Amino acid sequence: GNLATSQAVVKMLENGILQGAEPNLLNVPTLFDAAQLVGDLVSKVARTTQTRAYTQEGFGSNFLLGGQIKGQQTELYHIYSEGNCINATEDTPYLQIGEAKYGKPILDRSLNYRSSLEDAVRAVLVSFDSTIRSNLSVGFPIDLIVYRNDTYTMPAGIRVTENEPYMNNIRNQWSAGLKAILQQFEEPPADYFC
Repeated sequence: GNLATSQAVVKMLENGILQGAEPNLLNVPTLFDAAQLVGDLVSKVARTTQTRAYTQEGFGSNFLLGGQIKGQQTELYHIYSEGNCINATEDTPYLQIGEAKYGKPILDRSLNYRSSLEDAVRAVLVSFDSTIRSNLSVGFPIDLIVYRNDTYTMPAGIRVTENEPYMNNIRNQWSAGLKAILQQFEEPPADYFC
């Protein structure tokens, strides 16, 4: 979405915490309430910017908000620029924002609600690699944070660069694996070539 809107929302959330606002991200009772708070700010910033610019398009931002409040389940929300949100469920075990047409099929075919974190990280990296390869507007670095249930700490995360050895290994194995499996399919029937 719009970078100015995203940065404004993040700054407002930070200021709310520093100023002890009611509510703020550190004192909401549920993650859903946190998603509602973010949604309210996204909608407010987008409306204010649109009014100033006399336009109706281009100022929205989408957010992913995930985490866990002690004593509650881990949750993930996709917050839309209009301020509403949806959460990940057993039927929709992941949420994605941004360019989706190249990487989403990989996630759809490889992940389900019971997938391990390790499998999810591998699938996400392959998904990003496919998107980066097919879309010039998407590129490195990839900022990756993996949260483990019931740890209640924010992981440091890592920045995956184009030359990172594990990423290169994933990229090379994925490419070779696709080529190999294509060769394993039976030949198309002759009438496919009419």
